[in-house]
Amino acid sequence: MDLDILSFIDSLDIRNHLKDQQYQFGTPEAAFLVWCCRSKTLREKFLAWNRIIQTMPDCGMTGRYNMEQIPDFHMFLNQYMDLQKRQFESFKNPAGCVYFSDFCYCNSAERRDKFSFGPFSTYEKCLNAACLEAGKEQADYGNDARGILITRRVVDGADAESGIQSEDLCFVNLKGDPTEIHCKYLNESDQEIGTAFDGMWFDFPTPFHAGDIVCSVKDRSRPFVLTEISTWDETKVREEHYEHIALERGNGWISGRNQKISRLRVKGDTSDMSACGFGIGSDLTGESSWIWKDTFPICSYLDLVYYKESLSGMNCLLKPLSEFIKGNIGIELLLNACSLLYQKNDYRSQLKDFIGMYSERTFESIGFHIPEMNE
Repeated sequence: MDLDILSFIDSLDIRNHLKDQQYQFGTPEAAFLVWCCRSKTLREKFLAWNRIIQTMPDCGMTGRYNMEQIPDFHMFLNQYMDLQKRQFESFKNPAGCVYFSDFCYCNSAERRDKFSFGPFSTYEKCLNAACLEAGKEQADYGNDARGILITRRVVDGADAESGIQSEDLCFVNLKGDPTEIHCKYLNESDQEIGTAFDGMWFDFPTPFHAGDIVCSVKDRSRPFVLTEISTWDETKVREEHYEHIALERGNGWISGRNQKISRLRVKGDTSDMSACGFGIGSDLTGESSWIWKDTFPICSYLDLVYYKESLSGMNCLLKPLSEFIKGNIGIELLLNACSLLYQKNDYRSQLKDFIGMYSERTFESIGFHIPEMNE
């Protein structure tokens, strides 16, 4: 098999960018991207890791905050694959367990009540029923269908103190092929191997800029305006939006970027491979919206893609916000655009209530026309 590491990058935009740059992957980088991929099966990942062992040089990695030292990376990959195989065999063992299935998106643990069902006495019965149901439901979910989450729960397995149910997870695609397995570790050695990839951090080039309207491949329904990627150093931040960041966080934050990147290269983990930005949120009623800025990661920067759908509703605010961050418009135009859109949104909300209260004849008698109100 020819090893195409780029095919293991879920973001097509990042994949194309690295291809254009003819980026050369190191052994740990290539193995990490295989691990990160949510669209490939376990079988495809094993083939890729074996190919890395056969064709790429061996190396070691020094220990990090959340990763033990890896003196022999090829050996580590063999150990990791062996652990995954053992965990999957354990997952399929029905002794003292029951299985449940849930519809999910992009191997996200978000569960869909419409699809959740069980229990089943074996993994095979649960998988067969889930795949059959997924085939029926896929017409409703369309291209948002990404896979199935199968949960293995130990009967009477709740923790005595916390009351939390003990469970293992297996993601499968709509064809029934496993893509990820997450089980409890039985010993410290397995835990060190199984969590090693989570303890890594890499600085891959990306095509994105501050002000781009993006989303995560795991949640394309939630666009946001990008303000920061954790890999950006001082030079990059100043090139992107120095005035906006300086106004909010000050020059000290900017001048410390290089030091932060140096620290992440030595001690960072996957939780530090982040992207932040501005988005649109709602209150508890879901009726009013406002602009929010996540100071915590919205998603991994490796999951970023350009948002290419039309913006609607309050998400229309993202466009003037994008132009403001890029420096193309001033604060006056941004504020006026926000004010106008808020008024428009409030009008539509009140109009919806009005339509529900009266008949079409009543509208006509006062000069209102339904097509006009629904524009």
